[in-house]
Amino acid sequence: TTRTAGGDDKPLAGLRAVVFAQPNFLGGSRSQYLPADPDRGSLSASWSGRPATFSGQAAGVWNPDDSDDAAGHADGWRFLLTASGGSDAELVVGGNLCAENVPCTVSGLPTGPKAVRVQLRRAGTSGWFQVTAAPVGRPLVVLPSTEVGPGYGLTTVAGSNDDLPGAPAAGAQTLYKYADPASSIPSSTVTPGGLATALAHEAGATGNNDWGRLTSTTTPGGRVSATAYWDDNVDATLPAPCGGGTQRQSGQVRSVTLVDGRVVQSWFDLRGQERATVITGDGLSQTYCTTYFADGAVATTGVFDTAGDLIESSATTRVSPLTTSLLVTHGPAAPVNPGTSVTTTSTVDLRGRDVSSTDAAGSTTTAEYDVLGNVTSRTTTPPAGSGSPALVVASTYRAEDGRLSTVSVNGVIAATVLYDPTSGRVSRITYPNGIRTGYSWQPNGPLGSVAVVTGIADLGTVTERRTVSAFGRVESSVARTSGMLAFSEQRGYQYDAAGRLASAVISTTNGSAPAAASFAYGYGAQNAGCPTGYAGAGKDGLRTSGRVNGTAYVVCHDSLGRLSSTTSPLVTGGGDPASATHDGLGRLLTLGGARPLSLTWGVGGSVAVIDESDAGGGHSVTTTLDEYGGEILDQTVLSDAGTDTVRLSGPFRLRLTSGEVTGTASLQYGLPGGATVTLTTGSEATLSLPGVDGSALVTLPVPSLGAGTAAAASIAGRFGPYGEPLADIPTDTGSALPAYTWKASARQQTMAGTSSITLLPARAYSPLIGEFLSPDPVLDAASNLYAYTDGDPVNQSDPTGGSSDDSSLTIVTGVLSAAGLFGSMWGGYAIGRYKELARFAGWGASVAGALMAGVNASLAAKSQNADNGATVAIGLAAAAGSGVASYGSYRFGVNRGRVVRNARAAQLGRDRQAQNSLKQQTKVQKFTRRGLEATERVKTEGYMGAVTNDRNVKAMVQSKYEPNVVIREEPLSTRYSSGIDGSRRGSGSVSDDLDNLSMMQGGSFVGSE
Repeated sequence: TTRTAGGDDKPLAGLRAVVFAQPNFLGGSRSQYLPADPDRGSLSASWSGRPATFSGQAAGVWNPDDSDDAAGHADGWRFLLTASGGSDAELVVGGNLCAENVPCTVSGLPTGPKAVRVQLRRAGTSGWFQVTAAPVGRPLVVLPSTEVGPGYGLTTVAGSNDDLPGAPAAGAQTLYKYADPASSIPSSTVTPGGLATALAHEAGATGNNDWGRLTSTTTPGGRVSATAYWDDNVDATLPAPCGGGTQRQSGQVRSVTLVDGRVVQSWFDLRGQERATVITGDGLSQTYCTTYFADGAVATTGVFDTAGDLIESSATTRVSPLTTSLLVTHGPAAPVNPGTSVTTTSTVDLRGRDVSSTDAAGSTTTAEYDVLGNVTSRTTTPPAGSGSPALVVASTYRAEDGRLSTVSVNGVIAATVLYDPTSGRVSRITYPNGIRTGYSWQPNGPLGSVAVVTGIADLGTVTERRTVSAFGRVESSVARTSGMLAFSEQRGYQYDAAGRLASAVISTTNGSAPAAASFAYGYGAQNAGCPTGYAGAGKDGLRTSGRVNGTAYVVCHDSLGRLSSTTSPLVTGGGDPASATHDGLGRLLTLGGARPLSLTWGVGGSVAVIDESDAGGGHSVTTTLDEYGGEILDQTVLSDAGTDTVRLSGPFRLRLTSGEVTGTASLQYGLPGGATVTLTTGSEATLSLPGVDGSALVTLPVPSLGAGTAAAASIAGRFGPYGEPLADIPTDTGSALPAYTWKASARQQTMAGTSSITLLPARAYSPLIGEFLSPDPVLDAASNLYAYTDGDPVNQSDPTGGSSDDSSLTIVTGVLSAAGLFGSMWGGYAIGRYKELARFAGWGASVAGALMAGVNASLAAKSQNADNGATVAIGLAAAAGSGVASYGSYRFGVNRGRVVRNARAAQLGRDRQAQNSLKQQTKVQKFTRRGLEATERVKTEGYMGAVTNDRNVKAMVQSKYEPNVVIREEPLSTRYSSGIDGSRRGSGSVSDDLDNLSMMQGGSFVGSE
């Protein structure tokens, strides 16, 4: 049992106490640590300066030495409780009550740790108590400081068998210290690699604006974020764009000063709903306003620029009890098509399920359900002028368990899902024209290999297989074909002491990529030649150096953590360093190099225009995204090949003439297994299937799903760990059709041009620099606001741009997310844009359940590097619905003030930032992603039985610790009876070193705090 004192972690000698404001355990209460009186032994306390009368209960764990313990077990124990006058004290041990000043004998206590409690029914301003004890027949003595501790059950060391460089022989460890153990909240954490995060909180007193809330976080690199709170009862004036007027505030988050200096201010109504948010940085601001219906559903939103001009607004109209319409309008400050608006409608049944909707482009979707609530059919009819028939998808389910069985498209069986009878996990998916995909799994749960039987002589069977360490960290992968093409690819990975990817070596035979490629990534001290200083950039997870195919480069970040320059040949082409500029909100404006890049931004992290060209201005590629409510409606690409515009409407990519639909460019939808079907007008349908990491692996013709000009089978383009293209990208790209290549199963669109910018739901990402182009929209983000994952893109992925997941879950959710991909193609650009993530979950959710056994087994084996955004439940549900799969639905939810739900829907929490504010208001604290171990996150976030793990995913489990977890206390060794096998140290095993555990009853353990 330890606490932090004078900067050191010292043993605790004392008790955990609950102090009441009035005698007899009445009135307000607070928890605190009660140190032992060094002159009276470890089962004692003294105090002064207290209220005139109070009461309290002080409990701890008593662990006598072996000799006394054996004698006491055989002959019984004698106790004597003494206390200052008028304390009315009692001792409770082994379920027996001992009165003050009366020797007490207790028999039958078991050996080992024992719960003890001293109750003070009435105590004065100052006083003391002391307990002496001894086995019967021996003289009473004070108890040594080593025998009694408070028993908070707090994690002090979390260990795993992850054999990172420089880690202890037992495996990588995360250390926790507590300035105030009674709060159960760490004051500092040290993760593998010696990365230390410090957390400061208010004092724990109840009331008086002092609730023990998080006040600041200091990153390993020395950057500080600070949180301030509204007084407990104060009137505050709303920002002028939000109508002015006053709203009563009650202790909610008032402002958060982020590590990059931006300030986020918030205002709430009496229900705790967020009415206004202002994000300010370096003279630039955006103001988000929200109003609500009487039942709490969002009624209107508005986003305004620094001058108070409207960028975008939305208004919900309740047409009938079951039908709503939503009007989204571009204001005069909109970067694309100001003054325009779109309308969508939605109808739900009496159970709140979507039965019909019309998107902004005019496509109408209807859905039917079986008696169990599974989606049995969904029909999307494109708008007039498209020239395309409706797309009808029908699903069947297994009678024995309700899991997805088949998916049919326009009457043709497009996918059949088969399950392993033992594990229940997906084992195979068959597609038309003899194509089938098989899956195998690692012993500890993650997906281990994908094998695609193509039926094509050149390719044969295309396989991709990963090898992992005992912990589950990917060490290498192999992809190859068995056909005449004889394609093969080998990859090897190494990691640094913090678990970040240090190097990747790739060799390829008969592929489109070069025969060899290598990447190295460094996180050391920032180069002295950098124009601005951020000495701790590497400690905060920002890349400071690297190598590409043997060529070294330097990366510089300014004092706000923003990219200032890079010499990476991926950007410079071997020329002069490329400099970067940002706006006051931290969004990238320009990046130099061989093909300079410039960006125009809309609301929050929404990119409006991407422009790149040669240094002299030639071979330009300009992409314009016309968004409404975070959803792309029209996408235009201007290049040397001409101008191409498509309108995105569910699965249809529509052609426009003077803004009117005049045809269909292509049809694109998803199937189980992360598959994407593309049917371009006049051409044969193709099926793109992902490999183990979720990136496209192979593209195959499927004439059964659409006839036309024959399509060629091919190995998909290959990418480096961060999505770096391994083959040259043409600059004369003339197509505006969405491309899904790297991380295809997560529906991450790669934009036209050599910059290869990838659109994620929350923000845009650049594989060339391995960073996002705008700050993390999540207030409780990682140590930096830009890095992709925590420096390990092989074992982690970020499908939303707001949190990191286990990379194996990318393809796992693809395997189980037929509905997820339909969410993108079927409604992710239109229908899903104003719905909850759970809507249209349908049959994809049932497949999600089928894979949970394997996923949970994997999660149980990992405990470090916890992530606050990506729960297994959310990740799977979103993939099975319209969330991960849809570019817009999450993005719409992330940007504060832009969240517009179906008016009939329940208010589930409007966005990540709003949830942040509400949770902090109710004393639910958040911490940096690397900064808080699983069990402490359970206590602070309120997820009962939720355990986070090394891959940033939270699993909902029945007990507080998952299987394979070894729990060790100091100095005891106790194993729980909740299904934990303390002897298991195999694949991905995890151990927790805890301080003395408590909550014993009758001398035996019944649980832990």
